[in-house]
Amino acid sequence: MGKDAVDEVIGTKSNNAEVEDSFKLYNCVDWTPKVTEQLIEKFKAPEDIAKHLSNSFGVEALDIANIRGGFHRLHPEFPYTEEELIHICKNEYVCTLEDIIARRIRLSFIDVPATIKILEKISKIAKSELNWSNDKVKVYF
Repeated sequence: MGKDAVDEVIGTKSNNAEVEDSFKLYNCVDWTPKVTEQLIEKFKAPEDIAKHLSNSFGVEALDIANIRGGFHRLHPEFPYTEEELIHICKNEYVCTLEDIIARRIRLSFIDVPATIKILEKISKIAKSELNWSNDKVKVYF
């Protein structure tokens, strides 16, 4: 998917398979399918969460798993977790709740009712991790 996005941006399709195969995106250098397996076996991650974290964060998924040593879903129907949210808050320069729900986990584009259902939980975690004031969070409710 990352290669397709890069090809689209530059408007070309490379004919050099050797270059394509050696080009790695951030956190993909040491990634193998075993990352997904490790999340399932070592951290008891459900398969959908393991695949999501591995595909979204590469080897950094293992760091996310170590945040609490397990996973707590934000919503029962989606693979997004509280631990992922903590990682996002600490490492991805989010400035607003919209950054989280639209630009990071993208749930606001997938399922608006589910987003509304977990918005309070997301806001509590973001408030705690980012030291936001009540006023900063209140504008979303």
